[in-house]
Amino acid sequence: MATPILKVEGDMMSNRSWLAVVPGGEINQAPLRELSYQPDLTDTSRVWIRLNYQVKGFWIHSNHTTSDQTIHIPGVRVMATPGAPKLPMDVFSIAIPRKSRVSQDGLRVEVRQQTSVPGTYRIPPEPPFQLERESIPAAPDPVIYESGAFFPETVAACGKVYTIDGMNQVVISVFPIAYAPQLGQLIVRNSIQVSLLCLNGSAYALDEVKWHSPAVQSIVGYNHTFLRSRFSGTTRPSGPVAAI
Repeated sequence: MATPILKVEGDMMSNRSWLAVVPGGEINQAPLRELSYQPDLTDTSRVWIRLNYQVKGFWIHSNHTTSDQTIHIPGVRVMATPGAPKLPMDVFSIAIPRKSRVSQDGLRVEVRQQTSVPGTYRIPPEPPFQLERESIPAAPDPVIYESGAFFPETVAACGKVYTIDGMNQVVISVFPIAYAPQLGQLIVRNSIQVSLLCLNGSAYALDEVKWHSPAVQSIVGYNHTFLRSRFSGTTRPSGPVAAI
């Protein structure tokens, strides 16, 4: 169910506004990320990994020369897809139980709360990759910009399993904001739950994940924010560290 924006605070010096979408969404507050590992009570070889994601608020920067706006969520990178709107995308590398595999149909995504942003907006496209001395203008992808649909339609996506530091990990991408270019409208998926089913896990493997650090890496550009996961399912930020 859609909820209204709760608070708007402007910054006239930099032509930007902070829009808080939940109670307690203080200025420049990063999203809340909570991770849990839960064994399937009916089958001990099945493990559910759940990521609860909540956007507190975001910045809207206005360019009075071009009439464009850009969006920034603290601690979240921007999609780097040439021709697509410059929208936030959070990418997580999550540890999974040893010797387990991710079920092909085991990804479940639930938008628990969604906010319609008042007003109309012009979000520019991402320019193509270019060398430092090049200057290639950004061309909007007509499939996206001539459509009345919200982009991206996908709320979350799961990548392939890989191994780093002896621990199997899987990448999950979350897309908290969507944009409809023809309508000029924005929606914020400010409360999302992503559930991922792992097969062939075990209680021993879960205990291994419990003590592995980091269990979750939030990949933000060249920086990594580590979240430590407890078997109880709670997570807490341990602060940014140098890129690996």
